[in-house]
Amino acid sequence: MLNSLSRFRKKIKNKLKTLLYPGFEGFNKFISKCYGINRRESAEDSVYYNFYKSFNKSAEGTLGSTVPQETLSRACDSKLRVVAFYLPQFHTIPENDDTWGKGFTEWTNVSKAVPQYLGHYQPRLPGELGFYNLTDSRVLQRQIDLAAAAGVHAFCFHYYWFSGKKLLERPLDIFMGLNLGTFQFCINWANENWTKRWDGKAEEVIIKQENRTNDAELFFQDILPVLRHPNYIQIEPGVPLLLIYRPENIPDPIKFTEKLRQGAQSAGFRGLHIVMCQTFGKKDPRPYQFNAACEFPPHELSFAKKENLTFLNNKFSGKVYDAANIVTKLRTKIASEKIAYPVFRCAFPNWDNSARLFGAGHIMHGMSPSVFQDWLFLISRNTYQDTTGCPWIFINAWNEWGEGAYLEPDRKLGFENLNAVARVVDSYGLNSRRQLIALHEKPLEETLAPLAILLHIYHEDLIDEMLDKVKRTELIFDFYVTATDTLTTQAIQKIVALFPAVRILELNNHGRDVLPFLRAIRHFNLGRYKAVCKLHSKKSPHRQDGDAWRNDLFDNLLNPSGGSQTIKEFAESESSGLLVPEFNLMKAEGKILAGSVIHLKALFAAYKLKPHWDFYFPAGTMFWASGRLLSKVNEIHIGEDQFEIEAGQLDGTLAHAYERFFGVICHKMDWKIVGIKKL
Repeated sequence: MLNSLSRFRKKIKNKLKTLLYPGFEGFNKFISKCYGINRRESAEDSVYYNFYKSFNKSAEGTLGSTVPQETLSRACDSKLRVVAFYLPQFHTIPENDDTWGKGFTEWTNVSKAVPQYLGHYQPRLPGELGFYNLTDSRVLQRQIDLAAAAGVHAFCFHYYWFSGKKLLERPLDIFMGLNLGTFQFCINWANENWTKRWDGKAEEVIIKQENRTNDAELFFQDILPVLRHPNYIQIEPGVPLLLIYRPENIPDPIKFTEKLRQGAQSAGFRGLHIVMCQTFGKKDPRPYQFNAACEFPPHELSFAKKENLTFLNNKFSGKVYDAANIVTKLRTKIASEKIAYPVFRCAFPNWDNSARLFGAGHIMHGMSPSVFQDWLFLISRNTYQDTTGCPWIFINAWNEWGEGAYLEPDRKLGFENLNAVARVVDSYGLNSRRQLIALHEKPLEETLAPLAILLHIYHEDLIDEMLDKVKRTELIFDFYVTATDTLTTQAIQKIVALFPAVRILELNNHGRDVLPFLRAIRHFNLGRYKAVCKLHSKKSPHRQDGDAWRNDLFDNLLNPSGGSQTIKEFAESESSGLLVPEFNLMKAEGKILAGSVIHLKALFAAYKLKPHWDFYFPAGTMFWASGRLLSKVNEIHIGEDQFEIEAGQLDGTLAHAYERFFGVICHKMDWKIVGIKKL
């Protein structure tokens, strides 16, 4: 029987390959053929621009939904500075024509990409901007408008200079001639050979970096007009920012940087803030006498291989990585590392360079706008700060379409990645955000409602779903929210609009949902209520039924099978402790108990309770708790430093122990744990 099932599965797998792969390949060959026409730049610019705009619009309906750009209040007072790396290779140049064929640009690679396995997002095709040409000033102006609207502060143009010879310089020249307003820019000298490979290696060289003795003087004279542009980034007054991609490629980097700084001072600048990109194993800027380093992911990151994929291309020779837990791993890494030099942190919205390396490449599976947003929140709080206290972060990249690393809208995600940036930037709009929270953070002086609902929000993408479920309950209650300091102004405005009397307590992201719960009990005096419902934005990515589990908990707690009467009876009972959905009531035994024993012993001692190991508890930490239970919990104040740094732990933390301890208190105080029958 098993052998028959295995053979049947293989037949289905091969049939899918036969049906899907040629279809994708044929479709993309058609797009490549359309794009690969030889054209002159100038007279035909408008025809070119309009053709690909219309092509984009006509195909949009069949290739996925378009998410619009959100309008947020972030811009005026945000302290965060976001710089996106910018690739200028979206126009033809003779060197590329001679090497790759007439009409080659980055779109040639992008448009011919096909899925390598089931679930692989390819081709990645542009949304609003279409297959643009960067010699068209309208394109660059629209890019600036889109970036600025999302809170991107500046572009960092990759700058291709080879001992006096420049490549792909036209987009930057056009950019500097536009009306930029407050939008800024800087450059990153891509000082490696121009090759037929895409990985920075030396094989098949098209143009070589000669590294001549007078290159420092020539290079500075070449970039001086760029540095003098009024919108060029100065990391402090009179000190322009300059990035260099690979300082190890410079024969004498210390002498080179000395000459650059001498040139800057001779030109009237106070100095030059030189930053190295952390690529190819090079991390410390000090041996090169650089001022700082800038991360350049995916360089210097490690990922586990993604397993159990069904490949459409049996000859695929690249690697597919599981990026789903990237933020958890980075949080642990950042918390443990001690860096003795300034670092600009950097994130990417995704990575997939299989479009450049057909049948090969490195693919990050599991990246999403939500994961990207969490990454941005993480690095924005652990990055270089200038002398005014403004944090600076980089994003790789604005438009690296051939590497799947782009913020620009595409036909599947629309503006989701730009919206993620906007929410993070918005969270640094300290004045307006702080004022909004201040109106709702004071405890209620008195309350007539016998019940309260407390919602902890970490995953902002779940906010609409959760607020809707709370809104639809028939109960009369006071509403409380605990939120991490990453929650955007827009999210807070949503909460206040639906629940004008809401009370909000803002905390940093620590202790999961448990420490915020303990803090809220004390801050808002929640023990005065007959019963309080504890809810939180639970995702449980380690479980396939994580979303279903969360929804079941919300539904059964807010609208139980017995209706509101079930909750009222629990609240009025003199012997009640917890009201929990029966399917979520778990006995503490075996492995479930083992990981919490040490912390539980400490809690027994703190609360002066005799150890007790035979009890039930509410798994997932969502429940109705009686006021007497909350008052008992509030007798002891556990310091924030006792809770572990978040690292994606599945068990063994103080938060997990408290989850169990709520059940312990009920058993020790002889309070009932009442079960709710599943809807």
